[in-house]
Amino acid sequence: MRWHHHTSHGIGVPRQETDAKSLGGRDATRCCSASWISLLSPPHSARHDRTLRGPGANAEHEGSCPLGGHSPCIHGAAGLLTGYRATCHWMYLPLLQLLGVIPTAERVVVDRNRITAAGVSAGIDCALQLVSLLRGQEAAQVIQLQMEYDPQPPFDCGSPRKAPNWLVNKLMESAKTTIAARRAVVNRIALRHSG
Repeated sequence: MRWHHHTSHGIGVPRQETDAKSLGGRDATRCCSASWISLLSPPHSARHDRTLRGPGANAEHEGSCPLGGHSPCIHGAAGLLTGYRATCHWMYLPLLQLLGVIPTAERVVVDRNRITAAGVSAGIDCALQLVSLLRGQEAAQVIQLQMEYDPQPPFDCGSPRKAPNWLVNKLMESAKTTIAARRAVVNRIALRHSG
């Protein structure tokens, strides 16, 4: 089994390998990726595509646990989510469609061998779901209990469906420059892929 984890700068960390034949010919690589820095210039974007597409294209499971909730956009930019249902942070969800992804407003989305998560805290849910698929429900439950993952947030406004409109609008206003910049990056990538 090969395990690749890509940090916020797209750098791989140690991998463990076994015979691929025991996996039915599939590469059992699981990736949790990258940040927008890997998409901002042609050298970074080319490296980003090579880094993610190589191990991810034939992965048994491809997990995109969020770093700021946008990792699914990074995977989408590499073409690994084309035609798949996926989620990401709600502010960037519309960008997925530009990359040929089916945006799905859910906390964690499992579509075939692709697993994506919404905002930062959903990364824990995504990781537990991935452990469940790889090692079974009991293993995931052991980890959940060991970390005492029993979320009880003090306020019930953790998604735009629950938050008051004024709060959603305030956050959108404060993030509009970032959203516009990321939309521009995604548009460039979509044009590159269509060409």
